[in-house]
Amino acid sequence: MRILVLGGAGFIGSEAVKDLVKTSNFPEIVVGDIDLEKAKKFVAGLKDERVSAIKVDVRNEKELVNTLKEFDIVASTLPFKYDIFVTKAAIKAGINGLDVAQEEDQFALDEEAKKAGITYIAGLGATPGITNVLSRYGADRLDTVHKIEIAFALFLFYGPYQGDQHHT
Repeated sequence: MRILVLGGAGFIGSEAVKDLVKTSNFPEIVVGDIDLEKAKKFVAGLKDERVSAIKVDVRNEKELVNTLKEFDIVASTLPFKYDIFVTKAAIKAGINGLDVAQEEDQFALDEEAKKAGITYIAGLGATPGITNVLSRYGADRLDTVHKIEIAFALFLFYGPYQGDQHHT
């Protein structure tokens, strides 16, 4: 199985890739990033023959769909403003995927995803997924849980896509 990690050289993506290297049995892990040089440098530092890097611009739908068709699963670690692009492309490519962030518009694509025969999970967690796991862990140890509220600090990072007005 081949996995593509979009934004894999970024702040969250690089940690996801390190975790995949350490804990998964994927024979091929590909870091897809707009900044290919940064991605190559990151991959070289991992010293794992399963990991490689490619340039991916998620704003180019046709290119993204064609790229996704080469993989078994896509993991998006991109800023939330790109979530809808990746979700739509995954549906068109017929590839399963996940997203560490979420945008409300993604849930409106549920029927399309089902018709395409794919599973796409959005919103795996703000930190990515740890808050969800810890919430469940705590809830399982209580007699009754009525509500769980999660608060976290957020900073906005504007990398190579700064100024992109395609989706706000």
